[in-house]
Amino acid sequence: MRTVHNSLYLLTLTLLAWLMAEIACGGSAASATNSPAIPPRSALSLARTQEPVVVTGDQLPLFGGAALDDLFVYAYAGAAWQQIPFQLDEVDPSGTYTVETGLLDANDEIVFMAMDLDEQAAASDWITDTSSQSYERYEIQVSDPLNPGQQGWAYVYRSATLSPALPADYVSWDGAKQQLAGGTYTIGFSPTVHAAMDSIELSDSGMDALDRGKIRIAATCWIGPIPISQNLDEEDLVGSTDYTPDMDGPVRAGGGSTDASSWAYHSLYRSDFTMNINDLTPPPPCTAITINQVRLSSDWLDPTATGMAPATYYDNNTGAGVAIDGVPDSVPLIPVTTWKQVSGGQGSIVQVVDVTIGAGQLSNYYRDNQAVDPNDTGDGRSFGDAGFVVDDPAGQVSAETLTFFLDPDQPNLGSTYRSYYENPLEVVASAQSYGLHYYVYLPLLLGDFP
Repeated sequence: MRTVHNSLYLLTLTLLAWLMAEIACGGSAASATNSPAIPPRSALSLARTQEPVVVTGDQLPLFGGAALDDLFVYAYAGAAWQQIPFQLDEVDPSGTYTVETGLLDANDEIVFMAMDLDEQAAASDWITDTSSQSYERYEIQVSDPLNPGQQGWAYVYRSATLSPALPADYVSWDGAKQQLAGGTYTIGFSPTVHAAMDSIELSDSGMDALDRGKIRIAATCWIGPIPISQNLDEEDLVGSTDYTPDMDGPVRAGGGSTDASSWAYHSLYRSDFTMNINDLTPPPPCTAITINQVRLSSDWLDPTATGMAPATYYDNNTGAGVAIDGVPDSVPLIPVTTWKQVSGGQGSIVQVVDVTIGAGQLSNYYRDNQAVDPNDTGDGRSFGDAGFVVDDPAGQVSAETLTFFLDPDQPNLGSTYRSYYENPLEVVASAQSYGLHYYVYLPLLLGDFP
């Protein structure tokens, strides 16, 4: 019996020596992948694909100080690795997106799309690049908190020898046309004419569906004790905004700061707007200024002329929808909506909106009336013009807006996308080392031998 015991022990030492030789040669002892010590890989099951995955530098502490040019993101599918579109945006200590040191610090962001996630790789699965084997990698597991079983994975590698091999550029900026083009939309601006969004082309239609964004500010200009009423619109604010992105990479274009930014993605446009009413400087000759009302809204062109007809408007209070046809509708002004949707023949848009105010009265705005209004801007008419109004605002007014671009003629999906906003994708980063996976076999091999 002792002879058998010793024979097993010698066999174990032989196997251990073989495993260590494989590690030293850079090989893989993956022939034991059926061992119960290795958990089975999980398949891609994540259904939420339009959102970005943002991994901050502090989630990758072992890569702290690494050159950004040495970091790469891969997905694993069908026993093969594929580099996916990714972007590294630096953030300085003040929270501003900028070009800084070129080295990864805690504030910086690695961004890729949930649509590019794939299956989970086993610990023994590694890209063939030798340089990456000298460093750890990070497994990025992304889960939907609304459906915890739905997950996807990506892997961040560090290597001094890899090169970018990005298969796609999901968003781009055209300075000559003042346009942001994503995978399913094109947004245009006209900064020399007005200070709001000027156009939206959905899918590949090549046809503008938006009249323009509308800005209305009702104010009182005080010249000493004398009040003078002023009404401003987006055309009065020309030159106040530069839409040129601070960052224009393969995954997103935009910038600003972590507190107030705008980003265009493949099929999502996100904007965070903040204004402190109390900090406004009165323009000459005003010695003081009082803001009485602020309105922000989006007005569409006639759907019958743009290919959007029949077009339908939905919000929290209008679940069955109303036709956008220039005929006035009864759409409640309160309670304040947290999402809006427009569906039509070119495409559909779900806009999740979160507005907070320091003081004042917040309400919805909606107007669908094809009668020409000489006091209006743009085409002078209103087709599904929707947004919000703040009366007697004071303190800080903030609006966080996520606009999702969907296929044509979608049913009411607003509450679904609102739930996405309230329950963002969960991201967990786990460090893994090349070669250490072999040691999981040792307890099985050695057992309780002397």
